Amino acid sequence: MDEAAELVVYERADGKIGVHAGEFVTPDVRLEAKSIYSIRVDKNKRRAATVLGVRGRYVNTAKDYITEDAAIYGQPYAVVDDTTERTRTFENAAIQSHNHCQRKQKLTYVRANARKVSVVADYTADDARNIPYRRFVKVHYPSRGLTEAIVEITSSVTIDLRNMRISFSGILVSASLYDFNAATEEGEPGESIEPLPDEGVPVPVDFTPTIQTEVVSGGATAAFINATWDFVDDTLTYELEYDRTSGSTGVQSAFSEAGATQVRSGYLVDGEEYQVRLRAWGGGSKSEWTGYVLLTATADPVAPGPVTAVSVTPGAGQAEFQWTAPNSSNYFACRIYINTVNDLGTATLAATEYGPPSATDLRVVTSLGAGTYYGWLLSINPSGVTGTAVPTGSYVVT
Repeated sequence: MDEAAELVVYERADGKIGVHAGEFVTPDVRLEAKSIYSIRVDKNKRRAATVLGVRGRYVNTAKDYITEDAAIYGQPYAVVDDTTERTRTFENAAIQSHNHCQRKQKLTYVRANARKVSVVADYTADDARNIPYRRFVKVHYPSRGLTEAIVEITSSVTIDLRNMRISFSGILVSASLYDFNAATEEGEPGESIEPLPDEGVPVPVDFTPTIQTEVVSGGATAAFINATWDFVDDTLTYELEYDRTSGSTGVQSAFSEAGATQVRSGYLVDGEEYQVRLRAWGGGSKSEWTGYVLLTATADPVAPGPVTAVSVTPGAGQAEFQWTAPNSSNYFACRIYINTVNDLGTATLAATEYGPPSATDLRVVTSLGAGTYYGWLLSINPSGVTGTAVPTGSYVVT
């Protein structure tokens, strides 16, 4: 950015920071021959060091920020000599217009071919102490061909307080250093490839997530999501996002291999409902998400056997249910449903009693109003999969 704006940043003795902007300022420091201890002028006319043209490169914001070549400044084929530095390349990503790039190319050309000068002067001379804070100074040394010459300082300024001397190096420039006539000096940039419209990364097609199970250590089973989709390109990867609808664990993600058509999640919390979606990644860009699919984690899809020896003993405002748990290793609990009509579909879950397989169990349901009731007992496994409902028949609560 400093280079693009022609900035020079410096620090004063009092600690303040100063900035020379990219513009010519008439020098207010003038060094005469009587104040100069030594001066060396390099005409910079060696053929090997002569720059005949400058090739510029800038970022075109109108064409998806691609880097383009600007028109060449100068005449790179004016001299036929293999020792000549025909061109110099100027490139700056902060420059985003052809006109700006051409102005910098001209400055690069001028500075590359300018005469160079090194000066050692008396530190006590008029205004010499201000040289470290100036970009341009005037040097009057007629015997060396410098008559009111303007020097742009290009080096660090060195102060020698032991000998009270100040030294610096620079190039000889004119007051028209920054002048630029766009009509005659800008030229026309070369042709560049028009970028194709970006259609983005395609949304996954035929996204199908399913709950699957596998045996883990100890012989238990665990549920996970296995998602599949249609193949599009072997450079795309896919992100599977899954989250409990209760929001108790936060969003989790799993990524596929490049070119794959399936990915699996980590293990899920048994019996919990999850919302699942998928998106594609390619070249650092991502597609839109698919719609959510709701799935319930079921580590054990096998239903336990039904409870047996079911009976109910009604009383005043309550009913005592009794049963024998099935001889199923995956039996987990018994759910008790009640209704005032003989319809399990509209019945209400009244209680859940946990217990081991093959055990005789009971549960008292209270806070019942007087009247006729119907009951059903359903065995469940740890994943919430229910066995066959066993009706109790009707009973009367007093």
